[in-house]
Amino acid sequence: MSVLIGNYTFCGVYRSTDEMDNYSGVYAILNEKGGKTYIIDVDESDKVKTSIENHDRKPCWDENRKGAPAFAVYWTSNRDPQERKAIEQEIRGQYGVPCGEPPQPLAEGQ
Repeated sequence: MSVLIGNYTFCGVYRSTDEMDNYSGVYAILNEKGGKTYIIDVDESDKVKTSIENHDRKPCWDENRKGAPAFAVYWTSNRDPQERKAIEQEIRGQYGVPCGEPPQPLAEGQ
């Protein structure tokens, strides 16, 4: 299964980190409500599973989520950390997610 977020096809929706690998990627924390899916947070990591399991914004996710957790991942084994961060910021700015840092403008040329 996959979900389109911005211009990227994310794998998921995962209901548990047990269902995912621990590779590099950009991940979205999701809330499904009223038949619609909303993005609560977006981040990037070289170890997605570990990052989600140990994230310091979990309290914000819980405050903004109704029901069980859900995750989607855009796997990026072929991209460097700067490219992952640019994707994260692009999505954060496009969707105005409630958790995390405010959106930062992308550097020119990205």
